[in-house]
Formats: sequence, C-alpha cells, structure tokens
Amino acid sequence: MTEVYRECSFRSDKQMENKVVLLEGKKIKKSFGGVHALKGVDFILNRGEVHALVGENGAGKSTLIKIFTGVVTPDEGNIFLNGKEVKIQNPLDAHLKGIVAVYQEPLVYPKLSVLENIFIGNEIRKKNGEVDWQAEEKKAKEIFKSLDIESDDFIQKPIGKLTTAIQQFTLIVKALNYNAEIIIFDEPTAILGDTDAQKLFRIIKLLCSAGKGVIYISHRLEELQNLADRITVMRDGEIVGSGNSIDMTREKIIELMAGKSIIEKIQRNNREAKKETILEVQNLSKYKVFENISFNLKKGEILGFAGLVGSGRSEVMEAIFGFTKYDKGNIFLEGKEIKINKVSDMINLGIIYLPESRKLGLLQNKSIFDNVGLSVFNRFLKALGFINNDSLYNSVRKYSDLLSIKAPSLFTNVETLSGGNQQKVLFSKGLIAQPKVLILDEPTHGIDVATKVDIHKLIAKLADDGISIIIVSSELSEIIALSDRVIVMHEGKITGTFEGDQITSLNLISAFVK
Repeated sequence: MTEVYRECSFRSDKQMENKVVLLEGKKIKKSFGGVHALKGVDFILNRGEVHALVGENGAGKSTLIKIFTGVVTPDEGNIFLNGKEVKIQNPLDAHLKGIVAVYQEPLVYPKLSVLENIFIGNEIRKKNGEVDWQAEEKKAKEIFKSLDIESDDFIQKPIGKLTTAIQQFTLIVKALNYNAEIIIFDEPTAILGDTDAQKLFRIIKLLCSAGKGVIYISHRLEELQNLADRITVMRDGEIVGSGNSIDMTREKIIELMAGKSIIEKIQRNNREAKKETILEVQNLSKYKVFENISFNLKKGEILGFAGLVGSGRSEVMEAIFGFTKYDKGNIFLEGKEIKINKVSDMINLGIIYLPESRKLGLLQNKSIFDNVGLSVFNRFLKALGFINNDSLYNSVRKYSDLLSIKAPSLFTNVETLSGGNQQKVLFSKGLIAQPKVLILDEPTHGIDVATKVDIHKLIAKLADDGISIIIVSSELSEIIALSDRVIVMHEGKITGTFEGDQITSLNLISAFVK
C-alpha cells in the first residue's frame, strides 16, 4: 500500500511550491463549561494538499473540525476561505461554502439508494418540477468514473446494504456534486480492509490532483507519513508541532503527542505488588469488536485500560458486566468460572460497572436517595417484605457524606445537580453495593478539576481498602496517575501491558498508534 500513498503525497516540487491557501483558521478559541478545548489555534490548508491532523483523545482535533464544518461556533478567532473571511453558521452553510466531512461511520440514509443519497436536498429537476432521475444517474456515474469507480452494479441499490467503503465513496461523490473544495476525512480507514483503503488513497490522490484540499485525521501513523504533504500535531487544545511529512517521523509525532509534562502518581498507602487474583478474563472475543482479550485483576489493584476512542475498551467492559453478549471466552471470579445471564447476576457476585454516561447510569428524574438506594433495595427488606427505611437512609447518607455530595437533601432530584455531583451520586450507587470489583468507564469525564481530584483520591482509597478497580479513561494523565498496571488496546486487540516505571505517556501512545 505504500506506493499508493506515495503517489498521492509526493507531487512535483513545482506544484508544491505554488501554494494557494484554501482554508485558514486564525487564533481559534473554544471552551466548554470552563474547559479550554482550543487555545488560539492557527491552521492552514493549501489547495491540492493533504494536511494530516493528529493527537490523542481530547487534543482538540474534533472541536477544530466541528468549527470548520459548522457544528460548533468558535468563541474567538477568524476563518478564511480563499482569502476571504467567512462565518460558518451550520453544517448546511459549510456544505454550501464547499466544506464536507466524511466520517469513519458514514452518515447516510440507509433505506435510500446510492443515487438518492447523492442528490437528496440537491435534486436535478425537470421544467415541470419532477426529479430528473436520468440526468441524476448520468451525472453521478460521471463523478464516480472520475474517481475510477464503476458504479453500475450498486448505484440503484439501498446504501445501507452496501459496504462501508461504498458508503464513503458515495459521500465523496455527494461532496463533489456540491462542488466541495475541502474534504475532511475523520479516521476513514479504521473499519476498511486493505483493498478498500487503497481505493480510498487513490481517490484522495485524484482529489489532490483536481486542486481540492484534504484534511486527514488518523492514528495510523504509517498512513500519515506516506499520504500527507504536511502533518500537524495537537495536544491539550494547542498545536505543538507541524511540518512536512518527510520530516515528521513516527518517533517525532509520538514525542509531540506525549509531551514533556511530568505526571505525579496519586499517593497510595498500599501500592506494593498484589498477589491474589480476583478477576480473570481469558480469550474474550466478539466478532469485529474485540479479539482474544486476556488479563487478570489483583485484589486492591487499579488496572488502567488505555487506547483511542473506538479501540474496544468500553465494549470489553460492557461484555464482562453483561450489558452485551460476547462470542467466546471465559470469565473467572475468585477462581470460579462465572456465566453471565443478566446484569443482576454480576451485581450479586460483587462486580459493579459505572458507565461513562451519567444519563445511562442514573435516573435523572429521581432523587439521590432513590438512585443510590435502588441498587441495594433487597438488602434492606424486613422479613415481612417491608423496607427498613431508617437503615437504608443511613446507608445512603454514609456514602453521600463520604463523597461530599453537595445537595439540599438526599431527596433532591439528580437532574438538578452539577455534573460533578451527579458523578459522585453514580459512585455512591456503586459503593453502597460493596463491590469486589469496580469498573469505572471515564470516571471524571466532563467534571471540574476540584471534583476530579476528589474522585482520584477516592479511587486510591478504595483500592487501599481492598477493592479491585478497572479504569477506562481517555485521559492519559488520569491513567498514569492512578494505575498500578496499564493495558493498551488498539483496534480491538491488546497491544501492550505496562507497569511501574514503564507507565509513561511515550510508551502508552506508542502502543495505541500501532
């Protein structure tokens, strides 16, 4: 596949010298609830080039792309198209201005044909107002042909029944039908096979040759270094490095992504080597999601799961907890194999999973008391079937106080609480069940710094008290600060295991961009 990349990337020196700026973002800033997603970013895309954009989760790539495509409005900064300042109001406005995004999972109308997907909202009509299907098909086939794709076999078929590659190619044709000048590809090859990926790279070559500008986001560094003309690295909402692809080696990109910051470990009273295995997973597999996942978890250990969004980490945890089915594999708790029929089985065994989404984990229109108490309702039933309300209230109060939940009372609806306090309610719900194993998926996502520190300290204390903890987090600093061991996943497989001094940003990023 390398030769295909190189055909696209290394055009003639004369062509590359005559750079014409197609898209420019100047000093773009964007914050969400006090979190600075973009901190004055400058970005340039030249006509006829592929400009790759890389960075770990949360670096700011998606926010920048959402601004260019009209999904998000910047707080500050300016956007220029062909040298003229523009305001991009919404995605349709971006389309009309010639900016289109093609995502890893294409956004299509699955029941409509390929042809209908291309022209929906932009139909060719006869004088009497009827859709001119013949003219549409002729034009669509011409655009497909210009991309070296024969479309006769699929152009009239429902797009939802076709491959992801055909869906992506259809969206490219749709973009060209809108006279798009800028096409943004967000992880386009993540779910493509080699043959389809090669077709995509040839198409990008043709787009470049036609003078289009391409922004290409991918964590597959071998693609970037051969496909792109330039590579820009983002970290923590800033651009930390940019250069010609020939100068941006894999090692340099990883170093820029990792940064030089020193992350301090959370203080633990009991961080020595753990011996007693509590949970063991053997060869867990689910078709096209994750494959042969094996690991163990010791008593009182914090085991971090790192990797990019879509690497399969959360899906593994959902399978272990019984939210979703897996195809094969074995799970052992304290040496005994367990069979999962429903989620309540795992709760009764002492395995608790706290999902990333607070809306999924909490009943928003119910009180703190209801949310926390519901998980242990049966434990407080008296012999005649009545609830021992005093005991239940005292138990809920205990965990509410432990987590310093700020609310007028335990009977306050959780939907009125801040994100940080909702997260604390979710933790209380897990802890009151007295788990042996606590699985935390993005435990501090979207909460303020002070609450994050509180939760980190709580996680460390729980591990010191003997609870075994798995943390799935997209924040490397969180994984590094808390974990005794770290498992890295990439595209559904384990690509590295690190412990002690091996747990560094550089090592982890190297493993999850393999």
